[in-house]
Amino acid sequence: GTPRDHIISNLSDSSYLRREQYRDSSRLDARYLLHTRYSQNKTPLHRWLFNKIVAPHDSYVLDLGCGPGYFWDENEGHIPATWQIVLADLSPGMLNTARDKFQARMDYVNLNAPALPFRHGQFDVILASFVVHHISKIDDLLIHIREVLSSGGRFYTLTSGEAHMREIRKWISDFDIKGGIWQGKNKFTVQNGFAQLASTFEVIEMEIYEDSLSVPEVEPIMRFVHSGLKKEEGQKYEDNLEQLQRFLTQKLDKDGAIKITKETGLFVAR
Repeated sequence: GTPRDHIISNLSDSSYLRREQYRDSSRLDARYLLHTRYSQNKTPLHRWLFNKIVAPHDSYVLDLGCGPGYFWDENEGHIPATWQIVLADLSPGMLNTARDKFQARMDYVNLNAPALPFRHGQFDVILASFVVHHISKIDDLLIHIREVLSSGGRFYTLTSGEAHMREIRKWISDFDIKGGIWQGKNKFTVQNGFAQLASTFEVIEMEIYEDSLSVPEVEPIMRFVHSGLKKEEGQKYEDNLEQLQRFLTQKLDKDGAIKITKETGLFVAR
């Protein structure tokens, strides 16, 4: 491997992410379910992404930060049998969930290894959905991705924008709920991603996935908020969370549905 092989696991507080936030898929599932159930765009995000992929018939594909394999779930029946697919994640729990689903159809790599077994120019397609912002040294990550991408290969990365879920972030702030993933700022956004990619890639395109949420019940929003907190934070802010729940219940009674802004973009770099 190259000297940069260690950097993909060097996340912002990677031990917390691996040990608690992404130990298994349960917290991520709570956030994923809110989007899959209540998104207003009729084409699900991962189907939309799949339709954007330009790839040779016999592509070698890497899904970096694959989670429990949502992308592959949503596109079941559409994935070419000729693709060789590697699912890679920091979390052994996530990888185990994916392995249980897809078995020998995919290869699996736990990114916490000291060196990553990826060859120079190995992949025709690299996917990274909502994962780049977790990396502490984004420039190093992008250089590494460039190295393991084939000469005609493309890097597809989904990320959120500054307006994404702004109502939820405002409510968390208004009710003084602190901690977990709700602390800190997304470092790789729709707004600044282009400039960061431009230091490594020659051709970059960006497209917005138009969407919003309309949620007819409070419980999934509360599960979403809880999923971002550490267990002890959930206990510490129990009263604040109850106040938020009451506020949302009143809002729902008044409006009939709770509207939430989404801002999601896809960068394609080569």
